[in-house]
Amino acid sequence: MKNCFCLVTHKYDSMIMAQWLRISQDLDGTDTDLYILFDVTTVQSLLGLISLVDDKKMGLFKTTKIYSFKEKDVVSALVPRGYRLEYYERIPVLFYGNIMSAFMKFFLDFNNYDYYWFKEWDVEYTGNWKTLIDKYSSIDDDYISKSVTADAKHNPTWWHAGEWDLTTMEPFKEEELVKTFNPLMRLSNRALRYLDKVYSEGNCGFYEIFLGTALKRAGYKIGGFYERGDLDLAGFKFLQKGRSLDIESLTSKNKLYHPVKSKYNIPR
Repeated sequence: MKNCFCLVTHKYDSMIMAQWLRISQDLDGTDTDLYILFDVTTVQSLLGLISLVDDKKMGLFKTTKIYSFKEKDVVSALVPRGYRLEYYERIPVLFYGNIMSAFMKFFLDFNNYDYYWFKEWDVEYTGNWKTLIDKYSSIDDDYISKSVTADAKHNPTWWHAGEWDLTTMEPFKEEELVKTFNPLMRLSNRALRYLDKVYSEGNCGFYEIFLGTALKRAGYKIGGFYERGDLDLAGFKFLQKGRSLDIESLTSKNKLYHPVKSKYNIPR
């Protein structure tokens, strides 16, 4: 099984560098390829900072594949395929408004992996990333998200963000809607191929609703990062506003952490 692991960020600072180094160390010598996905303007500053890292660390950083993107490149690659990126004009920043489009361009450029892990910059794990990836290698779910919820009344504010516009797909019914939350997610190659197909047909929508609903309807297996049977799998812990994401201050071992952002109504 061939995995790729993508650290996705719109910023770069000492915390990101520390994360990057730790993930590089955990995945060194494994069959998981590490990528760092950056906005191209950030990559320019990133490359300058890397040159200051000592030779030993540079060896690890050099095993990372850097994938830079900017909005015009994503648009020029996806719009001719039929993707309707204009759906997101109300959110002018690509990183926040339509990051799934950058993920799809990445997949089209590198379509030879079995599974694709996407980790946002502000998710931390207090165990070894290789161990976590290996534990999930025995689970053949096509889409794994932080949380998977099928109760629209549980968090109506989150569901309101789930607007969509379907052209070739039958309208979504309320009872089949699936809400997911994706600070960390894993997608299979076959799921991404299916998503490319439906996006290319002009279907679109907020990805934390669209992905789970479309994939489940089409018969793909979806699940979440939580305990399953006899497997000791990582669960998510949410940090309250103001708590540090510094790994040294996170006391629970082998857990995934993500900070609460006050501007969003985040389900727990």
